[in-house]
Amino acid sequence: MIIRTVFGLALSRSLSLAWVSLIGLVPNSTPGGVGLFFVSLLGVFIILAMVVIVFLRRWRSLPVIRREPGRQLTPFSLLLSWRYQSVWRRMLAIILALAILGTLGSLTYVIAKPKAGERFTEFYMLGLDGKAEGYPQEITLGDEAKVELGIVNEEGEPVVYRIEITINGEKTKDIGHINLDDGQRWEGEIGFQAIKAGRAQLAEFLLYKEGVSEAYRSLYLWVDVKGGL
Repeated sequence: MIIRTVFGLALSRSLSLAWVSLIGLVPNSTPGGVGLFFVSLLGVFIILAMVVIVFLRRWRSLPVIRREPGRQLTPFSLLLSWRYQSVWRRMLAIILALAILGTLGSLTYVIAKPKAGERFTEFYMLGLDGKAEGYPQEITLGDEAKVELGIVNEEGEPVVYRIEITINGEKTKDIGHINLDDGQRWEGEIGFQAIKAGRAQLAEFLLYKEGVSEAYRSLYLWVDVKGGL
């Protein structure tokens, strides 16, 4: 009996993993894609369908109840069969009921309080042609090199940003008070100048959030600076 029970639990565990993999294929073919809500909802439907099937099979295989004279066999007769079950079967029935309640509770929680997406800020650099290429690699001392910087606020709230430009650790420019609402994008053509000539100078573009002293995001370029006339 114990071996049979352990085998049944192992089999049900394996089948549940297989079902989850197959369930993921259904929402994956929809425009919404795979999500926790749809996977949980389909999982609950399948579990309830399996419970109904098991209920009907158990209802049809109750010889003890059928032999009792004067008793009409209905789906509710399954509840009366509890006293005829062994301790192991009662424990399994309780575990199954708790699992169903836990699944329904989890689904209710997911529907009532969906998980908030990750909060972040996108900070990117483009060349003047609007592509992720064509960055300045060589400039002349005194001339201004230009790039296009972009910020996308995905923090879930309005944020005020500030951009600081440094070359070899020395601050050369500050662009402040870029106020963006949640989901709003900002792009701007930014120019910067080197302080002295030299090869392989590090130009950093540091993004700060208002009220925070440490840089939140950073971008950089290596540029060669030639001496001016």
